[in-house]
Amino acid sequence: MGFDKFGFNPSFLNERLLYPFLIVWQPIEDFFAATTIFLIYDVDAMKKKIPVFCIPFAGGSAYSFSAWKNVTPRGLEFKGLELPGHGKRIREPLLTHYEDMVDDLLDQIEIPIDMPYVIYGHSLGAMLAYHVVQRLQERGYKLPMYLVVSGRRGPSVELTNRSKYQLPQKEFYNMLKRENGAPREVLEDPEMMTYFEPILRADYKASETYEHPDMPMLRVPILAMAGDDEEATLTEVKAWQAETSTPIVVKQFPGHHFFIFENKEKVMRLMANTLQHELSARHPEL
Repeated sequence: MGFDKFGFNPSFLNERLLYPFLIVWQPIEDFFAATTIFLIYDVDAMKKKIPVFCIPFAGGSAYSFSAWKNVTPRGLEFKGLELPGHGKRIREPLLTHYEDMVDDLLDQIEIPIDMPYVIYGHSLGAMLAYHVVQRLQERGYKLPMYLVVSGRRGPSVELTNRSKYQLPQKEFYNMLKRENGAPREVLEDPEMMTYFEPILRADYKASETYEHPDMPMLRVPILAMAGDDEEATLTEVKAWQAETSTPIVVKQFPGHHFFIFENKEKVMRLMANTLQHELSARHPEL
């Protein structure tokens, strides 16, 4: 199996249906749909685009949110961040500790001087996004107008299982199937799983060995989203309130852990409307 300078072979991706994993965790035919969906939000009238820095889930990459391309409000610009050992950085050593991941992510974020910005993360990415904002606040940098998280219980909620990353191969695969942790096409293809297993195990280790430290309250509002058929309960998602001094917005959607792709239009609408409300209050000039 040959790889190009970015760490993966596009022909291999096409032949082996790898796109659902590296690019979007949903059927490839949906990603390449020709129909463009136009959503009308107030935020569309923005003169400049608000950057939304996106931190992917376990096994994901900077391409993972490309599924939102055709439903992104014109006033927002999603910028995918890339961890070592993922996507274009596939040749770099994987990280297995959240602090190292946060350090790496901080180096990728270019804070705009004249515009508000947003930090977003899904699942593992939600926990990393929280610590990125904590680090920015600690260092006295300009803070995002919103922290948006999905598919993750509040950081203060203890995980019930901290050893999934150590499971034997067969049990690890079965766990991923039960929890919708990867596309079935990937899980049922030995060659794909040979490629992705170490990436997933490294990311799961970072998540499961995480110990929530005592942290100051964030001075940033939080939008927390969850699926109604995933492991984290709505009560656990509401625990994000413990991390900020402002009231949080919580929304539950139908679907499993990757509800953000099953309900992409609704997710975009909620995000746009939430940000528009904040813009009206804090940045009326925009």
